[in-house]
Amino acid sequence: MKYLTFLMAGLALIAFVMSPLTAHGTQSINSSFRNWEAADEKLGDRGNLFQPTYSAGLKIAEKIQVLAFGRSGDSSRNFKYRKTGVNAVYGKFAKGFSVNEKWSGTAWAAIPQVDPASRPVGNVKIKRLENGRTKVITAKVFANCDISVHSSEVAPRKSCIKRDVKRFGGYLTMQAESVNSLGATRRTDFIIQSKALTYDQLVRIAAGMQKVN
Repeated sequence: MKYLTFLMAGLALIAFVMSPLTAHGTQSINSSFRNWEAADEKLGDRGNLFQPTYSAGLKIAEKIQVLAFGRSGDSSRNFKYRKTGVNAVYGKFAKGFSVNEKWSGTAWAAIPQVDPASRPVGNVKIKRLENGRTKVITAKVFANCDISVHSSEVAPRKSCIKRDVKRFGGYLTMQAESVNSLGATRRTDFIIQSKALTYDQLVRIAAGMQKVN
């Protein structure tokens, strides 16, 4: 996991406690996969995972980590979880981004850690093709520009500007909606964090997130 600490003061995932076994097997998932299709299959059909179609020329650095806890149901078609979370890292220490996502309506199985210096840049409208229709969603963009949290010699900042995303690193939050394999509409929550990428690149990564087939 040598790359999982390269972003936002360490791309750490919070500690977790494994759930007990049930008659249908373990209630927990703590697995890693080489591709998004395998990660999506493991988590089941009740929600949707999305993968980047634009990666700023960066390759995936580690296996995709899948966590899920508090399962009910006895097959992949009806599994429900109280907590879900998927993490993938692209690039290396000096330049890269991470994708964290979960099924909406569940808690984070491992809470993505953001830099305490992050401050809002603003909202951005993103056009996405979902379920054959163009939809506009609102994403919130942040940059880690308030370095006063690390140095008392710097004046604090309440907000950041677009160029701060590349200068200090930043992140974006959004929610996407799509129909799952069972024909039901489901939503997915995202936190996409970046280092040494521009504001436009971060937004383009978010706009290019596509449901895993």
